[in-house]
Amino acid sequence: MEITTTMVRFRCPKTTMDIKTPKAQMFAFGKEQDKRVWVPETKIIVRPDNESDDLNECIMPKWLYGKTMLPMYTQVDEEFLHTENVETL
Repeated sequence: MEITTTMVRFRCPKTTMDIKTPKAQMFAFGKEQDKRVWVPETKIIVRPDNESDDLNECIMPKWLYGKTMLPMYTQVDEEFLHTENVETL
């Protein structure tokens, strides 16, 4: 069975992504970075941005992006479909 998910790609300052655990990535925004968003490590891809050393490129499912405060502080650069094959029992 195939599952298709709409993904979003956005860039975020590395300074807002200082804290990462083995299970989640934290984004901290606002005055004194008091607004925090935790995203499960299994739901996000983070890699250095090709255009700026100060930014990370982040990819995650659109449904999860929309459920967080991330749209208030970041801008989507691209939306795309990701299809994966899942075995059913």
